Amino acid sequence: LLPEVEPAVKTVTPAAVAPAPVAANSTEPTPLDRARQKQFEEASQTAATALLRLQVELEDVGVKLWAGEDFSAGVAMGTDADGAYRDDRFEDALHLYEKGLQLLQQVQTSIPEVYRTHIRQGDAAIADQDAEAAIRAFTVAIAIDPADSDSRRKLALAENLDALKDFLAEGEFLEADQQLDNARAKYARARALDGNWQPISAALARVDGKIRTRTFNDAMSRGMNAMTEARFDAAREAFNQAQQILPASTAPADGLAQIEVAIRQQTISSHRGTAEAEAAKEE
Repeated sequence: LLPEVEPAVKTVTPAAVAPAPVAANSTEPTPLDRARQKQFEEASQTAATALLRLQVELEDVGVKLWAGEDFSAGVAMGTDADGAYRDDRFEDALHLYEKGLQLLQQVQTSIPEVYRTHIRQGDAAIADQDAEAAIRAFTVAIAIDPADSDSRRKLALAENLDALKDFLAEGEFLEADQQLDNARAKYARARALDGNWQPISAALARVDGKIRTRTFNDAMSRGMNAMTEARFDAAREAFNQAQQILPASTAPADGLAQIEVAIRQQTISSHRGTAEAEAAKEE
């Protein structure tokens, strides 16, 4: 008997196996995708340039003083956009740049109204003698318009306002105590600091009026005393001085008229006395 022989097994090497077909990669960008990304990239660059330019313009008008929160938000959007751009997420970057640009454009559009509002607030603060609020308001106005000379003048007033108030209070105390010359000296020192503050102008006008009245009354008193003593030349000089001090007053003219009456009476009395003396001699 022949021994049993096992059937031969055919060996297949890896090289003999046909490779499986490779499926197409559906995530690979198409030429249209690349073109679109290129557009987003270029548009992002344009928006970023506009955003940066507007940031600088707003900083030049002191935006952090009057719209700091909105400005910071716009800058933060630009920073986020920069991160997206570095990650090649150009569409996201464009959206963020444009959003930040839109916010800062709104801030820029508000500049005229912000300027007018701070002028009004500054004027009201000066009227209320609130130095701190006035300084804040006019600082913003000058930041927006550095050529605004009126706001610069008012800012200087606001910076001196506390000292002006002290001089005014001291002057009013002296004025109430009838120390008119000393009061005027205080008001004059305040005017040297700022000649346009209305309370000081009013105080000076008031105390000057009182000083004129006092000087007028002194001149009238000298005139009346001199007339009583028959010093008619001195009386006439005093009444003329009084007339120059208060031209609208009729009192000096009345005094001058009384001088003429007194002189006539004196002359008449003198003539009468002479006549009576002559008559006595004849008798």
